[in-house]
Amino acid sequence: MFISVSGQGDSESAPPGSRAVMISTHGELALWQGLFPEAYEARKREVEMRLISLARRVYPTLGQQLANSNQRAVPHDIGVPGFWLAGDSTWPGLGTVACVLGSRIVARGVMKRAGLQAVDSQSTQAALNLIH
Repeated sequence: MFISVSGQGDSESAPPGSRAVMISTHGELALWQGLFPEAYEARKREVEMRLISLARRVYPTLGQQLANSNQRAVPHDIGVPGFWLAGDSTWPGLGTVACVLGSRIVARGVMKRAGLQAVDSQSTQAALNLIH
């Protein structure tokens, strides 16, 4: 389980006076595959409640407004040729793991735009070379 908290005074991720908390975890894909929508939503709610319960061990006053706090994230591709964005303020943002995933999204986008297909770390390096 990963918990990331937005910076104090960050009014882009949370209303003034509040802080956004991103809780995420890794799970087995097989447990989610083939579920009917009702079963998927029930399992998702079950996992949400479990993660919030665990997070409250560290942050007892954690509120509960289940929403994607990064809905106003800046897109990676802002329409300027050769200019891409990655980091805390882009999707999925808010935390080291999310920033790494965002960087991977950008690398794949650059490769797709260049007509290349990313399959391994060498391909990702090729995308990074295109950026520079």
